[in-house]
Amino acid sequence: KSGIYVRGNWIYFASPNTDKTKSGEVNKKYLDFFRVSLDGKKTELLYTIANRSADFFVTDNSILVLDGGALKKIDLNK
Repeated sequence: KSGIYVRGNWIYFASPNTDKTKSGEVNKKYLDFFRVSLDGKKTELLYTIANRSADFFVTDNSILVLDGGALKKIDLNK
C-alpha cells in the first residue's frame, strides 16, 4: 500500500514527479520516493520510477515497490 511511513528519524513517502517534459508540460508518468528527517532539516530524493500507480511498503532497511509485475527494492542504508 501507499502512504506515509515513519522509521527511525525519517518520514518516507512517494510523490508525483513534477519535472517538465521536453514540450514544457508537467510529467505525468514518474513517481518519486523521498525521505524527510523528523526535524524537517533534510529532504532526500531516494528513487524515481516510471509508474505513478505503484504500491510500496517501507521496512527498516528498504522500500519495497510493486512496479507492475516487478518487485523493486530501494536500499535505505546508502
